[in-house]
Amino acid sequence: MAAHPMWRDESARRWVAQTTRIAAGGLRPGESPPGPVSEAAEEEVTRLLMRHRLAALVYDGHEEGRIGALSDSLADLCREVWCDTLRRNWAALDVAEGALVALAEAGVPAAPVGVMAQLCSPDPSQAPALRPAPRWRLVVETGERQRAAAALRGLGLERVTSDRAEPWVLQRRLGRHELRLALHATWSWRRGWRRRGCCAADHFLKWHCRHDGRGFWPRVEPHLLLQCGWAVQGGLRRGIWLFDLDREIRCRKPEWTRFVALARRAGLTRQAWLALDATRSWFGSPIPPEILDALAPHPWVRRRLPVLPPGADGLAGSGLARGWWLGAGQGAPVGEGLAP
Repeated sequence: MAAHPMWRDESARRWVAQTTRIAAGGLRPGESPPGPVSEAAEEEVTRLLMRHRLAALVYDGHEEGRIGALSDSLADLCREVWCDTLRRNWAALDVAEGALVALAEAGVPAAPVGVMAQLCSPDPSQAPALRPAPRWRLVVETGERQRAAAALRGLGLERVTSDRAEPWVLQRRLGRHELRLALHATWSWRRGWRRRGCCAADHFLKWHCRHDGRGFWPRVEPHLLLQCGWAVQGGLRRGIWLFDLDREIRCRKPEWTRFVALARRAGLTRQAWLALDATRSWFGSPIPPEILDALAPHPWVRRRLPVLPPGADGLAGSGLARGWWLGAGQGAPVGEGLAP
């Protein structure tokens, strides 16, 4: 069987996996940062960093002294991505924070999720320069989305989807880039061949968020499960999605027993296990082994998973997370599990 194009250069893949893990703070005892990448492998390293959206992380690790020297061309590329990400996110943060204020003033309950929650929350778990964010997300009740869209129109956000679409998507031009804001009202997902789960926004806001003077903010465990669902839904194609999970785990320190109970009630233990196992493998995230054992599928199922080449360190191929064993029919889950 032909190798996935990701494995075209073994030395480049290993360099990217080790360097990004150390840059994220996952240095193992007795380990030294890798040396400069060879000229022969630099093109493949660049391709992998851009594909997984981790070039800004490498630059940050280089500037902080966590990783070794970079070639001039690779350092220039990573610096350019870092600066561009920071510019885009600062502009988007102004709009995002204005959106939260506008919704609060209009009396529309809403909670940021995903990257928007990581960057805007009172205790941010992500740095604006490290996380490219093409789409921002808000949870809004179905009956409140018309009012939400009207309130956000004053910020230049215009709806580009129909009333029946899920989620609604609003868009605004910011210089050379476009900011896309998704308004989620419900999630649904498969729990097996014949069963489905569903979580509405009003339930999420009531049971899985906390409220302070500024608005609603997702609690750690349901938000981590939500991000696991997104990573698996995308087939673990982007290393940045696993980096999101790593930041959430290291900065917000979930209560693991509560997370496991939530994943079991939602019927999403397999998805949670796959995402967390890949995150620990790549970034060395502090996930207790007994938690992964509690989430892991039956050994009979695990034996039928696609096998990664040795030393994969989380650089998963696009087909890894897809298949009947996830209980997701023809592919990854339709939505993200947040059942009560």
